[in-house]
Amino acid sequence: MAVALAIITNKRNEVLLQHRDGNAPTNPNKWGLWGGGIEKGESPEVALVRELKEELDIDVGVDQLEFLRVHRGNYFGGNWEGHIFHLLDEGGFRYNLQEGDDLKFVPRGQFDSFDIDSIARPILDDYFQNLS
Repeated sequence: MAVALAIITNKRNEVLLQHRDGNAPTNPNKWGLWGGGIEKGESPEVALVRELKEELDIDVGVDQLEFLRVHRGNYFGGNWEGHIFHLLDEGGFRYNLQEGDDLKFVPRGQFDSFDIDSIARPILDDYFQNLS
């Protein structure tokens, strides 16, 4: 399974997390990153632009996405490949939550007080480790 995920940060380097509702097909009632599956014929960048429109109702250009890395693992009973991007919110986005039941900018030091899903946590740890 191939997915495209965004680490959305603001100028204070807080991360915008999504809280999935109890009906989410993966990781219900957990906090995680934005994005989703890459459809046939899509590049990871185009898939992420589509997902951000579907989930947050924001218009993002592929040129605004900074590719970070590919994260691989064995999730959901199979091989999983996540194309991880960074998106800086410089204050111009107006979020209209379309999926999940909450969103919140969270500082790095407060991650432990959030029930972050098992996929997002290592991706976020890696992101902040590479900033140091």
